[in-house]
Amino acid sequence: MFSAPTSSAPIQLHHGDCLEVMKGIPNGSVDCVITDPPYEKEAHTLQRRVKRGAGVMEVEPLSFHPITEQERTIAAKEIARVAKRWVLTFCQIEAVPLWRHVYEEVGLLYKRTCLWIQPDGMPQYSGDRPGMGYETILAMHTSTASKWNGGGETWCIYVQQKRQWRQKSSSSYNKTPSAHVLSC
Repeated sequence: MFSAPTSSAPIQLHHGDCLEVMKGIPNGSVDCVITDPPYEKEAHTLQRRVKRGAGVMEVEPLSFHPITEQERTIAAKEIARVAKRWVLTFCQIEAVPLWRHVYEEVGLLYKRTCLWIQPDGMPQYSGDRPGMGYETILAMHTSTASKWNGGGETWCIYVQQKRQWRQKSSSSYNKTPSAHVLSC
């Protein structure tokens, strides 16, 4: 059951299938939707590498399947319905036009394709192609007037060891604690 955030509970976490959970969220009630859906089939291998225990790299199967076009369309409709302002979707770069198309079909406006440069990106252990050191973020907005908290300036955000370094323009740095959260 969805209930609106309050001053005593400003953040709420709902565990479950996102498509089912979103059905209980009122229209236009989420200020910023941040989503990291499963990747497409060509990028979604049936395993992932993880470090367990004493830092030993192991391979384990994924517990979810790649996204389908039907799931993408359903998710886009629900996300657009609950969004009050921003929608940020982490996706592989090849999927940007796919997500942009379904979002525009349901009324969201394209603002920008962003890159998150990962300081600790995984190497490609197979050695048959380059490793991925970034992730794409598709920034969409509802039809309301958009305003980004960065004031429109260029920002580089580096996240490393639970500390966030923000570089505004090219010379001034601010160190602020971070919990690996992209906020807007």
